[in-house]
Amino acid sequence: MPTKIDVSQIGWSEAVLQAIKIGTTELGDELVTNGTFDSDSSNWTLESDWSHSNGKLVKAAGDSDVYATITQTVSGVQASSLYLLEFTISDTVSAGNMLISLGGTNPSTSPVAVGSDGDGTYRQLLKAGGTTLSIATIGTATALSIDNISLKKVYTPADGKVALWSSQELDGTESSLHITSEDGTTHTFGETVAINSFNNQGGGILSVHSRSDGENFIIFHNDRHGFVDWAFHNDGNDLVIQQSPILNPVDVMTFEYNASSPKVGISCSPAYKLDVNGDIRVRGNDIRDNSGNAAITFDGSANTTINGYLNLKEKSSDPSNPSEGNSVLWMSDGTGTGDDGDILIKITAGGVTKTVTLVDFSAS
Repeated sequence: MPTKIDVSQIGWSEAVLQAIKIGTTELGDELVTNGTFDSDSSNWTLESDWSHSNGKLVKAAGDSDVYATITQTVSGVQASSLYLLEFTISDTVSAGNMLISLGGTNPSTSPVAVGSDGDGTYRQLLKAGGTTLSIATIGTATALSIDNISLKKVYTPADGKVALWSSQELDGTESSLHITSEDGTTHTFGETVAINSFNNQGGGILSVHSRSDGENFIIFHNDRHGFVDWAFHNDGNDLVIQQSPILNPVDVMTFEYNASSPKVGISCSPAYKLDVNGDIRVRGNDIRDNSGNAAITFDGSANTTINGYLNLKEKSSDPSNPSEGNSVLWMSDGTGTGDDGDILIKITAGGVTKTVTLVDFSAS
């Protein structure tokens, strides 16, 4: 079974723990009592749907609690110290996330995700707020077994000292270096660089993330659960401002790279210097030409003055019917309504749309 460490609080990817280096690789003594459940569930408090069976704690699918929790008061835990929690999940039938806390202090972002990952050994770095270890499944349909729960001291943050540790991604292709300071803040260098605190209950997370497909993200999370609001990332040579880049990505603005002709697209891939998929609004009075002259003027009363020429290009199809009280002007190439070179207008008024030929080119 794979071994994983949830490093949500310093990025939001799971990784294999390779080493913890704080002058020595030795962890503290085992603090959990009866974490192997060889014969019973003594020293543990089990909420509904949890039971002991065949040397494990078994969570059955139920209909009583969204959060089904097992707890133990752990002697020897020091508040503000860092601890490594490890447990093994097996017999997974249906599972959501698992919410972990030590003395009421949760990891600062997403809970340990075991539903999609399934069976395996999971590790979570925790900063203690007290002595009560709590592991809760989320969702009444969750059904799995848990075993080999272990809690060992990693480091007691002190003034002027840091914890230095490393991890490797599950695919084995990327390594990260993590530095945890005395206030519990962890900085990660390598695959992911994140700035965040262990007990960040409401603030945001800023991270720089590099994916195996070559895309790089600067991501702004809006709270401790890691939900993504906005991200900047590269798409080839282009810069994209994106909403929800991991779950349901929406490209909001694209800056297309071209040394001689750069383009900007809003909600689209730009085909022109500025390409907007939707309505635009001009706040000033004028749109000016290259010489600074007012080419189009808005007088604030819905009137528009064009200081120059209105250039119509032939269209091979008729435009859609305009909405009530609107009209559309175009030049036909003879494919749709009108002959080649005719200028037509389509008007919608009183719920009726009519097409009128303004210039009959063939008769001119």
